[in-house]
Amino acid sequence: MLRFQFSAGLIVLALFSILGGCISPLDSIESDVQRLSDFTSRLDSENAAQMRARGFIAKRASNQAEITESSSLSVCLQYALNNNAQIEAAFYRWNAALEKVPQVTTLPDPRLTYGYFLNEVETRVGPQQHRVSVGQMFPWFGKLELKGDIAAEAADAEFQRFQAASLMLIWQVKQAYYELYYLRSAVSITQENLQLLSQFERIASAKYRVAAASHPDLIRIQVQLGKLEDRLKQLKDLRHPLAAKLNAAMNRPSHALAPWPENIDDEDITLDEDKLRAALVRDNPQLSALAHEIEKQRHAMKLARKSAYPDVTVMADYILTGQAMNSSIAESGDDAFIAAISINLPIWNDKYEAEVRQAVNRRLATASQKQHQENLLLAELERAMYDYRDARRKITLYRETLIPKARESLTSTLRSYETAKSSFLDLLDTERELLEFELVQRRAKSDAAIALAKIEMFIAGPVDGSAISTEMEDDR
Repeated sequence: MLRFQFSAGLIVLALFSILGGCISPLDSIESDVQRLSDFTSRLDSENAAQMRARGFIAKRASNQAEITESSSLSVCLQYALNNNAQIEAAFYRWNAALEKVPQVTTLPDPRLTYGYFLNEVETRVGPQQHRVSVGQMFPWFGKLELKGDIAAEAADAEFQRFQAASLMLIWQVKQAYYELYYLRSAVSITQENLQLLSQFERIASAKYRVAAASHPDLIRIQVQLGKLEDRLKQLKDLRHPLAAKLNAAMNRPSHALAPWPENIDDEDITLDEDKLRAALVRDNPQLSALAHEIEKQRHAMKLARKSAYPDVTVMADYILTGQAMNSSIAESGDDAFIAAISINLPIWNDKYEAEVRQAVNRRLATASQKQHQENLLLAELERAMYDYRDARRKITLYRETLIPKARESLTSTLRSYETAKSSFLDLLDTERELLEFELVQRRAKSDAAIALAKIEMFIAGPVDGSAISTEMEDDR
């Protein structure tokens, strides 16, 4: 027994002598304990996030308002977030990535080996008949934690992609909703102009009967009526594909009844463009996902460097021994116990150096990809800000100047036509101009809302925090 203890001690001393040239275990234990504490805290945070996300799934089927023609934008957004299949897929990808963390931070399975001596080995104390071995491999200090860091960063990246998918869905719902608003406005304006032209036709018919108007005037107005009726049919038919687009985002049948919004919020916001650019760089989930990928590769670099350090395997053998031929031997039939420690010998330096270079190159590639993505997003943000400014300029111009003047001009021209002081062509031109102005103003209002929604998607939040002033205006 003393001989066994002495031999085991020599093995342990030899092990630490070999490892001493690589790294001092005593020096690394304190830092590894701290790393383990930090990593445990991170796991707790990941688990909390996972539980909150599971609550998100649990609420998906509860308290859902029915979608009707009068449903508000907020109701549509909530319905889409609760039912969209792409969002659900992104959520499950995130949860799958979270489940990777406990897999890579757990020790490898211990190995149990059984051996049967086909030819018994005769020893002084008896023949050896069976052998049972148990071994457990322990990775070098910090390897498991680094693998956990890599998996956690990958899960964080998937969460950011989940966020990006949610923001994209919100923008898609808003875009479809605002397009339906414009379509309803266009239908309403076209119907009003049809009624106005019908009034013109009655005036022209009355004047024609008393020879105060020519037949061509009556024909022109009837042609204009036919064109407006065709435009009205076209606009009404467009409602179905736009509704199908909104229903697709909400995971509803394409033919289901969709909202038919009568009005939308008209926010006049002066944008602080520098703050918006900074918010995009700081908060955009696409960039955040790539930032986590960069961190993932940084941990991979550290793990690759640790590949040159050996792993330790602790083993225990039990050998079943039969009775000795000379039964007078005191130790006859005593079973043998063996304790052993083994390490792998990381001698192929070229392989480990290549592993580090691979991780470095992957990190550099991801960093370059992030820079490229940031440039693209900033360019798209510039376009969205321009679209918003241009739409707001048109809204102000048409609502406050051009449409009131066009209405005043139409009223004046109609009176002049009734008293034969202006031609019928002047009346038609004025009416067409008013129709065009009203449609442009509603188109600009819809475009401004769509551009604002796109900016909010880029900065992952409302614009009000990056705005200088906000004024709510009523639709006119």
